[in-house]
Amino acid sequence: MDFAENATTYLQARAPSERSITSHASIFTGELVRQHQLTSSNKSFEPGATIWSELKSEGYDTGVFSTNPFLTELNIGLSRDFDKTVGNQVDLLFPNANDPRDDRFEIIDGGVKDIYNFISQSYTENSVTKSIFNGVKLKIDNSIFGETTNSHPDRKISNSFIKWVDNTSRLWAACINLMGSHLPFVAQEQYRNWSSDDQIAEYESVDDEIWQFASNEGSWSKKQNHINLYDDSILQTDNDVRHILTNIQEDIENTLVVITSDHGEGFGEQSEYKPIQISSHGEAAGLNEELLHVPLVVKYPNQTDEKCVSSLSSPVNFPKVVRGVVNDKQRSFKQPNGWFLASSRGIGPKAKDRASKYIDDFSNYAVGADKIQTDALYLEDDNKNIHKMIRYKNRYTYANCSNFKDIVSIDDKVISGRYDSFLEKITTSNMTRESEQENSASTKETLRHLGYM
Repeated sequence: MDFAENATTYLQARAPSERSITSHASIFTGELVRQHQLTSSNKSFEPGATIWSELKSEGYDTGVFSTNPFLTELNIGLSRDFDKTVGNQVDLLFPNANDPRDDRFEIIDGGVKDIYNFISQSYTENSVTKSIFNGVKLKIDNSIFGETTNSHPDRKISNSFIKWVDNTSRLWAACINLMGSHLPFVAQEQYRNWSSDDQIAEYESVDDEIWQFASNEGSWSKKQNHINLYDDSILQTDNDVRHILTNIQEDIENTLVVITSDHGEGFGEQSEYKPIQISSHGEAAGLNEELLHVPLVVKYPNQTDEKCVSSLSSPVNFPKVVRGVVNDKQRSFKQPNGWFLASSRGIGPKAKDRASKYIDDFSNYAVGADKIQTDALYLEDDNKNIHKMIRYKNRYTYANCSNFKDIVSIDDKVISGRYDSFLEKITTSNMTRESEQENSASTKETLRHLGYM
């Protein structure tokens, strides 16, 4: 049976941001990005900020399962409130010796391109034997489990979750963030229904999936061909979701199950508010509908009928819904007052360095990762029409979400004033603090491949 036949589908769900860290922070806390302010890995949530902390205090076993480093590797507070964390970490035999994934070494397929440089550096640091063993360990792990950054071993993640549920005797609550449909798109061969060998070869030849196209150095027609690889990856992820649901079938009836996404993906569509075509996700894509309009399918405990909701909704209401389920009260992902705000930060220094290889003029991009640069305000009218206004560099753009051919710039001070009045209602929640940290070489490598560095 199709999962949606016993679930509620929210047709007008919007993500709180176009970037994983900010979206997950909102989904875990129920706060808008402008409220929680967790915009980069140089910040961290205070202890107890997420819904998972509340669930732990209610007696639930909590777990997070993902190769997304924002959830399982970075010390930013998103994983702090989980009892169990399963990610993509590869433990080296000798942590104090050289890591072959370090920025100092060129990495190809999980190994070292310049072996001489690696060994020479290790010899200088009196760690040559231990460093070589680290390289061998990494190669062995990659051959067994698949390469850390290029294969997204979601089946391994899924099976870890299923095993954890089987071994848990108490009530449980978990986040499973599958990365198979995230950039880079490398579906296993049995799921390649749409992509051709030529398209896969062309995709693998691209040096930078995001900025090479944003600079027009890459052909936008080729970028659109990547949709076929994306569709293959989605099919693979669908199969992994089916695998999970099938193996926890006995628990599903009285369990809240939420299937959603933290952001979408762009493949050369015209920006709604800038004179550029959008590329992938994050700062190079912005707050287009391709990035913010996300799936949201929810099976409430003991639900047996199919429902569709066309009202403005968002996964940011996840904590509110969880509290409703725990306390047997009303719960819904609909926006209670008919409005919603999505926000985007600017380009961080490392991303700008990466983009500078392809782009000289950054006038069409907001720069600055520590603060919010762009907002998209959604308003639902009495006839269930959803209107979208974007503020970017003190310019306003309007769109009717039922007809995106109707996108216009706004000079009307009354409308822009109404927009600003909504922003004035939003106050910072003080749940975030500055947190300087140095990410490991493996985490940096993963972030680069996912398009976040």
